[in-house]
Amino acid sequence: MIHNPPVIILGMHRSGTSLVTRLLAGMGLFTGWRNTRNQESPFFGGLNKWVFRQAGAGWDNPAPVLGLLADERVRPLVEDYLRLSVSGPRVIRYLGPARMLRGPSLIRQAGAWAWKDPRNVYTLPLWLAVFPEAKVIHIHRHGVDVAHSLKVRQERAFRRTRERYLVRRPLYRLTGKRGGFANSLRCSTLDGGLGLWREYMDQAMRLLAEIESPTLDLSYESLVAHPEEQLHRLVEFTGLEVPRGQLRLLAHQVDRSRIHGYQRDPRLRAFASDHRDLLAAFGYAP
Repeated sequence: MIHNPPVIILGMHRSGTSLVTRLLAGMGLFTGWRNTRNQESPFFGGLNKWVFRQAGAGWDNPAPVLGLLADERVRPLVEDYLRLSVSGPRVIRYLGPARMLRGPSLIRQAGAWAWKDPRNVYTLPLWLAVFPEAKVIHIHRHGVDVAHSLKVRQERAFRRTRERYLVRRPLYRLTGKRGGFANSLRCSTLDGGLGLWREYMDQAMRLLAEIESPTLDLSYESLVAHPEEQLHRLVEFTGLEVPRGQLRLLAHQVDRSRIHGYQRDPRLRAFASDHRDLLAAFGYAP
């Protein structure tokens, strides 16, 4: 029996999962010790990456994970490894030294806790086998805004990598180069990013319809437009006790200028119009 099951936060990359996780942490939900700037726990992120590698998948090519989930021989072993991983000393990477003193296991936690990782969209069935009483929060955002954000991030990453390569180029003759030149070639185009968004949305919608776990479906747009109202939904869903004044302060931290950013760019508006049927399939207008 799980003493206090986790809240598993998932959603497509660049969809607002970091914002939601930061707000939940501000309400008192523990989301991990020494998280990344994207509010992700290196412990759970590392385990999700390990699962993806077993399937020959990547964050921008997640479909092979479905083959792992369907494999009746491999899947039980993966679930067993994840169960072992969350019930031993390695969980200090998530809990930190102070919380670790309460017990080196995540199977029985006394306080409210959660973790966020976009890969959870595909690994969720495995995690629900480990934490069958978990609650699930899914965050989604307009596909064109997501695709554009991915493209901008890819372009910035490429410029940094190229500059570093040119500076270090003479050294590579001796040392070799470990990393590549692109974070994701697929996401260097709007079409590629939108296609990836569709894959994640398809999988998330399918899972939310199938699982019996308590779920909360939250759009980035509704959170940005009505932050205090949506924060109340999060409080009610998670069972946290948060003073109304604290919720108001958190609501003021939400940047309302980022809602429907694509509408301010004629090229992005035209792109959205060209893909109106795809967007409509997930409840979004061009």
